[in-house]
Parts: sequence; C-alpha cells; structure tokens
Amino acid sequence: MLERETSSKARRSLNQRTTPLSAGIAMARTRGVFAGAVTVTVLVPAHNEETSIFATLSSLLAQSHRPERVVVVADNCTDGTVDIARSLGVEIFESRRNTFKKAGALNQILKVLLPGQGDNDLIMVLDADTRLDDGFLEAAVGRFTSDRALMAVGGLFSGEEGLGLLGQFQRNEYIRYSRDSRRRRGQRGCL
Repeated sequence: MLERETSSKARRSLNQRTTPLSAGIAMARTRGVFAGAVTVTVLVPAHNEETSIFATLSSLLAQSHRPERVVVVADNCTDGTVDIARSLGVEIFESRRNTFKKAGALNQILKVLLPGQGDNDLIMVLDADTRLDDGFLEAAVGRFTSDRALMAVGGLFSGEEGLGLLGQFQRNEYIRYSRDSRRRRGQRGCL
C-alpha cells in the first residue's frame, strides 16, 4: 500500500523542484488540450538478424492495433537483414559511422524522430529477435489513451526452447521477472 501511495503521489506531483519529471507537471500544462489520437512508432534495432527479423516484423504487422510506423534501425548489417525488412515494406534507417552498437544506432534515429514527435506519439523499441502477442499494442494504446500520466508499459517475456545453457539462463531470467511482476499484482513501480 505504501509503495502504491508513493508512486501515485510521485506521478501526480506538481512540485517542479522535487519531482521535475513528474507526469503531473506535463498533464497540468496540457490539461484540456486534445493532442490527437495515440500513435505508435516501433524501432527495431538490428545487427545481422536475418534469421529472426522476418518473425519479429511479421508479429508487428499482424498486431490488432498496427503501428503507424515500423523502422528497422540497421546497424552495420552485412547479411540479408535489410533486404528481408525491405521486402515486408517497413522503413529502413541505416546507421552511419556508428561505433556505439545498439545504443548508438538508436541515438542516431531518435535524433531524427524526436523533434517531430507530438504529445501522444509513442516510440517503442523492440529487439529484432522478439515477437509480440497479437493484442499487445492494442492494450498498450488503450492504457496510454485512458491514463495520460502513464509514461511506459512493459510486457512479460518467455523464452523459446533450445539454445543450450545460454537459452536456459535466459528462460530463468524471464521466469524471475514474471514472478516479480505477479507479486506486484499489476501495480506500477515507483518512479
């Protein structure tokens, strides 16, 4: 109960000095202003992901709420990743002189995208070896639409069988994360 009360107060705070990043401050500034429907741009950072990119992009394009934009952020790819993504009709952004791996490639595309983003424009980053359940984006957009103080959503993960010891470690981590989320009973974490 204490955690829920603390997180709710932090989210709704209007104190610029103690909680400058509070959603309450942004909400107060935009109260009564309709900024349009919630839109979703999905960034898929990829470095030589030709074995998994098709399944990832297919899961995105099959969403019950299809994202307005899907951008594959191709980072120094030397395989067929870009060709596969292009064949599915998504946008391609190829990093330039990036030496900072995934973060560097994402920073390059964000530098281009963020200035044009509106109040209700969401950006999601989805790894190129990940698939979403069909209703994930619909549920996320619904939550963002109904709660303007919401700043992020996440999901539960599961690992595929195989991949040896590394695969087992990954599945163990997903199970631990899922157990921690269940303990919170759907409550938001503290900011």
